[in-house]
Amino acid sequence: MTFFKDDDKKPENSYEKAEDTQEVRSEAQAVIQSRGFTCTKVNSTHAAAFGGSITVFCDDVYEYKIKDNGGKYQVTAE
Repeated sequence: MTFFKDDDKKPENSYEKAEDTQEVRSEAQAVIQSRGFTCTKVNSTHAAAFGGSITVFCDDVYEYKIKDNGGKYQVTAE
């Protein structure tokens, strides 16, 4: 979940400026499910103010935090 703004620049963490779009919701859902957690429908996503993590609300019940640890994503149930 990183992207290049310009070919000459380093990759930037997409969560630092992530908006709650369908693409972000789909990617977050895939990461959550790949770690064995339940997430049938993403209700919303919220990027941390200082980057590096995103909070995801699923199924009107579950809250997860996805943290970027050097390209390896850690999911925790909140």
